[in-house]
Amino acid sequence: MFAKKQLTILDWFVFYLLMLIPILNVIVVIVLLISPATNATLRNFLWFWIILILLGFVIGIRFILRFMHNLQNIF
Repeated sequence: MFAKKQLTILDWFVFYLLMLIPILNVIVVIVLLISPATNATLRNFLWFWIILILLGFVIGIRFILRFMHNLQNIF
């Protein structure tokens, strides 16, 4: 389904539905990135998604650590 040269609206809709389901979305990302037949646009989107998630984790952890440090200074 995701190996076509150009993805249809239905393909993108199915992809977004799969990405909404927890745990399954991680499996779908891994399978699509491993598959050599995956559409190039979709593969680039998946790399963007991974980078965005990692960036969110880094910013979130930094925010939590800064908050905990400020909390220690208050007490």
